[in-house]
Amino acid sequence: RLDEVAQRLPESAASEAAAGNPAGAERLRQWHAAWVRATPTLRTPPPADTGAPARQAFLDAWSPAAAQTNNHLEAVRALPPDACAAATAWLNAIVAAVEAAAPCSLENGRPPGVRCG
Repeated sequence: RLDEVAQRLPESAASEAAAGNPAGAERLRQWHAAWVRATPTLRTPPPADTGAPARQAFLDAWSPAAAQTNNHLEAVRALPPDACAAATAWLNAIVAAVEAAAPCSLENGRPPGVRCG
């Protein structure tokens, strides 16, 4: 869905320019250009072993919880706190891997052309 929004940015930039807001139009054009550069990286999944220990800890708890019910939400609610922490750690590892690979222009809202630390 973010891609759908990004694809409309050139039109939004044109509207901003027509409304007399050239700075806003330029910011939208820059954001669109940054999105175009970042898209291949964001569509590339992180390595399969990203967060592997946390993933395995979550899956070890998930299998018994899911086997108790056909209701996904009930299975989630049945997870012990350590399994929830493992799931969070696994997802955080995935996000960190994607962020590490993303172009600087999207990192922490930095504008295009600003180098990362």
